[in-house]
Amino acid sequence: MPGNFSSNRGNSRKINSPALGTRENPIFYNYCIKKIIELRKRLVFVLYNYLDKVIDQQVYNEINNAISGSLTYTRSSLIAHSLYDAIYQSLAHIHGKTLTKQLITYIAEYISGNLPVLNKGKKIVPWYISKHYEWLPMQIIDVSLGKNKNGILGVFVKQKILGGSACPNLITTWWSFQKCKTIANKFLGFSNKSSKPEYDYSYVNPHQLVSMRFYGLLNPEKSEKRVFIEEIKSGRALLKWNRMVIEMRNRVKFKCPLKLTKEQLPCYKCHLGYAYENPSEERCPIACRRLTLKKQHCPSCNQLSYFEPATNRQQQEQVCYNCKIKALTNSSSSEENDNQY
Repeated sequence: MPGNFSSNRGNSRKINSPALGTRENPIFYNYCIKKIIELRKRLVFVLYNYLDKVIDQQVYNEINNAISGSLTYTRSSLIAHSLYDAIYQSLAHIHGKTLTKQLITYIAEYISGNLPVLNKGKKIVPWYISKHYEWLPMQIIDVSLGKNKNGILGVFVKQKILGGSACPNLITTWWSFQKCKTIANKFLGFSNKSSKPEYDYSYVNPHQLVSMRFYGLLNPEKSEKRVFIEEIKSGRALLKWNRMVIEMRNRVKFKCPLKLTKEQLPCYKCHLGYAYENPSEERCPIACRRLTLKKQHCPSCNQLSYFEPATNRQQQEQVCYNCKIKALTNSSSSEENDNQY
């Protein structure tokens, strides 16, 4: 940040800028999310050659060579050597582990999200505690209806950190319906003002927040146990991405996989997810949920209905998605529930 100047009897003197990493001058890199994702895919591709291998010294050296080769093919030998050393030191914590699919994904996200630091020849370390204020690029990957510790109905918003010192951590925070609406309209590109119906940017439902990107300000003083995001802001490239997703959900330059119009089925009401979990499963790249809902008989409503799929951390729901939503909304007296689900 350039220093400020003030006049003193016609002479200018420089006033020291706040130290980098403080609240007044947070660390900020102008991340290109498109390049991060492209690099992530490239690293996953090269690392799959070592899938299920134990990372001994030989494999460790080969992995570092493969990663560095993916990053340094257009760089001078001096810069390439500096980057190789930084990566070599930054991956020390994986030594001795088995290279699983999950670890491959982690390494690809960890390296690609911290490239601005690695490019300076500096090593990175896995996040466990924050020392500096820092703007982190983030993306909302899922939302689910739920109550906070005070019994107030809202949504749990799962966010992935795409770059920076806390990459690739996931954080989940509870937002009220009003907070969802405020953030959507103020920072994420939604708006009730539109001259053309096909470019409808209006916010209606929390599920519309899925896939939206923004910058979150990491507060180190409140990040002792988990990443704490104090503030949110937008960026030109992130806003452009958000608007593109909103337009595609309005069927602008995008064909619905179910061949339905937005009037017949708004994306936020659709059962399709975007995650590539099962090759034979229906999915949609701009879906408003992560996982595709499964259709089966519900013992509660006695209907063939959609269920949220079981995950590694969560067992199969005993009632369908609609019954779950009804139970939660009926047990809450908040007027904000209206028209949200």
